[in-house]
This record gives sequence, structure tokens and C-alpha cells, in this order.
Amino acid sequence: GSGPDPMASTGRGMAQMLKTARPANLSDRAVNRALLACGLALLLGIPLITIVYWNDRHIASAPSIVDQTIASAEAAVRADPEDLAARDHLAAAYVSAHRDQDGIDQFTAVLTVDAGDRAALLGRAIAYQQVGRLDAAVTDLQTFIADNGSGEMAKTDPQLEHAYYELGVVQLQQGRATDAAAALQQALAIDGSDADAPYSLGSALVRTG
Repeated sequence: GSGPDPMASTGRGMAQMLKTARPANLSDRAVNRALLACGLALLLGIPLITIVYWNDRHIASAPSIVDQTIASAEAAVRADPEDLAARDHLAAAYVSAHRDQDGIDQFTAVLTVDAGDRAALLGRAIAYQQVGRLDAAVTDLQTFIADNGSGEMAKTDPQLEHAYYELGVVQLQQGRATDAAAALQQALAIDGSDADAPYSLGSALVRTG
């Protein structure tokens, strides 16, 4: 091509600026040493600044809310191993953290002492469902329903509604659509505003034809 090289022109301009800015009594060797020192400072300083910035922005994160809940619940159980409510709370925290077997173990410990514990029966059934132990889940849910399905409060019992709903969902997973439809209708009879139950009921009815 023709015409002046813009990069060469820029380089010359920079050199001229350096020459103009250089004190008259400063030797070339001193200038070179100064430039070298500046270069080393940049080479060492930029990575150092990067490291400081990274550490400032990546402070070790605090334990999550779930981890804090589990730690608190574990401490409560250690303080009073006979407190069934504390064990229920710990088991529920485990299941919410997808530590399903730990949750099952804690719920089982509660049910060994109190076979009718509502929270433990319902919670263990959900944990069983999550690990694919559907028959065990059905057993716990049916036990819960048998224990709590009658009486004046049964018609408005939210936990009973939840048990019917979960039973219907598990029975759908088992391919028992007719049984699932019956359970889901019972759930809706207690709480017609449950948004999930009509969908599951519809799925069950489609499967029954």
C-alpha cells in the first residue's frame, strides 16, 4: 500500500513525547532503569490487584438456610433425644435437603415411639415416594388416613387432604388409576381449592377411560 504507516507514526510520536518529557540531566541508562522498574511494577502489580479483587469478591459463602436449619435441628435432637417434635423437625429438614434416607431414619425413630405420629407418617410417606419406595409410601398414607379419616375435624383437616392427594399421586405412579381417582376426589372434598388435585384427578380419569 502507499502512504505512511499509522502504527509507525504512532510509535514515533510516543518516542518523541518521551524524549520531550525526559529531564535534560537524566542519562539514557537511568531512563532505561526507570522504564524497567515501571514495567516490573506493572507485571507484579496487576496480578496482585487481580488476586485482591478476586478474594474480595469471593469471600467464603455462609452456610445456606437449609444447612443452618439442619444444624439447628440436629443440635435440638442432641440436646433432647426424647423430643419427638424435634426429631420430626430434623427429619423434615433432611427431606427438604434431599437427604431422604436420613429423613426416613429420623421419622422411623419417631414412629417406633409413637406409631400414630401424624407428621412422621406423612413425612416418611413423602420421603419413601421420593426414593421410589411406592408400596411403603402407600402403607404410611393409608395408615394416616385410617387414623385421621373420621371425626368432626376430618372434613377440614389440611394434613388429611394432603395425605389423600399424595396417595392419589403415588397410586397414579403405580398404574392404579381408579384407586388414584378415588383418593384425589377425597382430597378435593376437603379442599376444593387445591390447584394440583384437579390436574392429577384429570390424569387419573383419562387413564381409566
